[in-house]
Amino acid sequence: MSEAQAIEADVRALQAEFESGEDTGDLIERLNARIAAFLAAGDTIVWIEAEFEALVRLFLEGGDEVVSLDPDPEVDLGWYGRYEVRACPREGLWVYRKGRFGHVSGHIVT
Repeated sequence: MSEAQAIEADVRALQAEFESGEDTGDLIERLNARIAAFLAAGDTIVWIEAEFEALVRLFLEGGDEVVSLDPDPEVDLGWYGRYEVRACPREGLWVYRKGRFGHVSGHIVT
């Protein structure tokens, strides 16, 4: 199986899970809640990292508009609202914030 076929199979499996009506945990709500909590604390969202499966879940839950790809084809990132989304080298969906003392820290959403 080629990498493209494997990705397509993953997308079909996630689509089937989403359409089956099983609770997927509403990733968008959790992401928005985490962002809101950080902003309420006075922190700044620096960027978001998402693995392939998390990106697919965001698209399934929020539609094609939820993450916009950068218009420059040489740039490998997207945008969730005004926040930069990067490919994640590890599992999950992570939000990176800058706290009041200027330190950046990563926090897993899923």
